[in-house]
Amino acid sequence: MIKAFLIVIMVLFLIPSVFAISVGVSPSVLELGELEKGSSRISRFFIVTSSDEKLIVQLETAKAEADFFYRSDYNKFLINYSEEDPSMWVEFLRNPVELIPSDKMATQAGYIRGWREIEFYVKVPNDSESGYHAVTIIPTPFFPTTYGGGVGIRAIVAITLLLKVSGTAVREGKILDINTGDYTANKLEVNVFFRNTGTTTISSQVDSIEIYDKYGRQVGLLKSDPALVKLGNTKKFTTLWDVRGLEFGEYNASAKVCYRTGCAYKQAMIELYKPKVPLVYPEEKKPFEFPLWIIIMIIIAIVTYIIYRRTQ
Repeated sequence: MIKAFLIVIMVLFLIPSVFAISVGVSPSVLELGELEKGSSRISRFFIVTSSDEKLIVQLETAKAEADFFYRSDYNKFLINYSEEDPSMWVEFLRNPVELIPSDKMATQAGYIRGWREIEFYVKVPNDSESGYHAVTIIPTPFFPTTYGGGVGIRAIVAITLLLKVSGTAVREGKILDINTGDYTANKLEVNVFFRNTGTTTISSQVDSIEIYDKYGRQVGLLKSDPALVKLGNTKKFTTLWDVRGLEFGEYNASAKVCYRTGCAYKQAMIELYKPKVPLVYPEEKKPFEFPLWIIIMIIIAIVTYIIYRRTQ
C-alpha cells in the first residue's frame, strides 16, 4: 500500500515536467546602444514556443540582476553600471500577446511551432542616471482557458535589454564616520555612515568592521546586509557588537564598505560606554542531568535483586 502511494506521488510530480512547453526569446540579449536623457526608442524581439496550441503570454519587466555584468562579454561595462531600477522605462505596444501555432520550423534547439514579434518603447526619464542599465523581460505563458488562473508552463527563457544613458557614470563612495549607538540586550550598535559621492546608485554593504582593544586583540568582527545608496545620499549601516565580558572604554575600529567596483576604508575610535540600565545576561541552560541519588538507588536495587536471586 505504501509503495503504491509513493508511486502515485512520483507520477503526479513527474507529469508537469514531461509535458512542459518551452517559451523562449530571440535574441537573449538585446543591446540598444546609447540613449540621451529624455529620449525614447522603439525596438523589437521575438518570442518563440514549441507548443502546438495557442498560448497567451504576459510580459513582465524587472531590474536585471547585477550578475549579468559579471559575464565575460559584459564585465567591461560594470565600472559604468548604474544600479537604479530602469524596469519602468519599458512599455509594450500590446500586452499580453497571443502565440498562435504555425508550420514547423527546424532549429538547432528543436522545432518551433509559434512565434511573435514584440514591439516595445524604451523611454529614458530626464532625471535618469548616466551609465549602463539592464532590464529583464520575462514572458509568462498560459493556455487561454487557464489565463488568470495561475496555471503556467514553466520552461521560460527571459531577455535582457542593455542600454547606456549618455553622460559620465562614476561609482565611488566614502565612509564619513564610525560610532556606537544604543544597546540591544547585551549587544551594542556600531554605526557606519557611508556617503555615495559618485553619479550613480550603488549597492553597498559593510564588508567588515574589525574592533581591537588597547592590547591589539581583536574583540569584534561585524558585517551588514547590502543596501542601495542613491547618488548624493548617506546610508547609516547598523551592526551589533556582542560586548559581553569586555571592559568599558575606547576601542579601535577599522571599517570597510564595498560596492562591487571598489571599497572605502576608515579607522576611528569608538566607545564602549556604560549603559544606563545594567546589562542582563541570560543564564545559560544547563543540559538535563539525571539526579545522582536516583542512579545510586537503582544500582542498589539491582544489586539487591541479584543477591536475592542467587541465595534462593
